[in-house]
Amino acid sequence: MQEALAIKDEFYTNWVTPEGLGLLEPGLPNDNGILFLVFTQLLFYRWGVYNEYDAFHFMKAHDSIKVRPGEYKRRIEDFSTDAHDNMLGVVVGAKLAKKDYIVEEICDHMDKTGGVSDHTTSSKWKIEQMRQGSEIAFYRIMCARIPYLLDMAWLCGGLIVNAIKGNYSSKNLGFMRVWALEKFGFSHLPYAYQGCLSLSILVWHIIIAIKGGVFHNFKNYYVPHHPILKLLSLGA
Repeated sequence: MQEALAIKDEFYTNWVTPEGLGLLEPGLPNDNGILFLVFTQLLFYRWGVYNEYDAFHFMKAHDSIKVRPGEYKRRIEDFSTDAHDNMLGVVVGAKLAKKDYIVEEICDHMDKTGGVSDHTTSSKWKIEQMRQGSEIAFYRIMCARIPYLLDMAWLCGGLIVNAIKGNYSSKNLGFMRVWALEKFGFSHLPYAYQGCLSLSILVWHIIIAIKGGVFHNFKNYYVPHHPILKLLSLGA
C-alpha cells in the first residue's frame, strides 16, 4: 500500500492538469483527460488507496468539462465535439465517487436525444455523435436500468469482439467496462441478460489472458514511466 500511495502522490503532482484531467505525458494536454484520470483512480481503488481526495479530483475534472447534463467537452479550452470514450470515464468515475446522479443525468439525456451527446449543437440528432448501443447499454446498467435487447446484445458481443480484434486502446476500454460491471454489479438485470453478460465477461477474461494479459495491453499504450503502469506492475 505504501508504494501505491507514493505513486498516487506522484500522479497528482505531475500527471494531471490544473483542472484535474489525467495526462499521457507531463505538460502535454490530450483529448481523453477524464478517461486517463479514471483509469488511474480505478487502480487506486484496487489497491485500497482511493478516498475522498480522489472523488474531489474527479468532480473537479468533471465540472471543468461539463457543459450541460449529459454533454461534455474534451478539456476546458477545447470546444470541439467530445471524444466518445470520455463518457465511459465519466460514468465509471462517477460510480467510484458515489455520484450516481451523474450517471442518471447521462442516461436521461441519452433517452431524450436518441443516444446523442454533442454540446456544440445541444445534442441535435447526428449519426456521428450517436453513442454505440453497447455503450448505451453499459450506461443503463451502471444506473440500475435495463438496456434494450439490441443494445444488450451489442454489449455482450462487443466485449468478445473487443478481446479478439481490438487494438491496445480499445482493449484497455474493455478492461474498464468489465471491471466496472464486476465491481458495481448487474443483478438487477433479467436472468437471461445476466447469464449472457456473465458469459461474455468470462470469455473476455480468457481471451485477454491468452493474448498476454491486461498489463501487456496497457504497456503497449502508455509510456514506460506512467503511474498506471507502475500501479499495474505492483500486481493490481
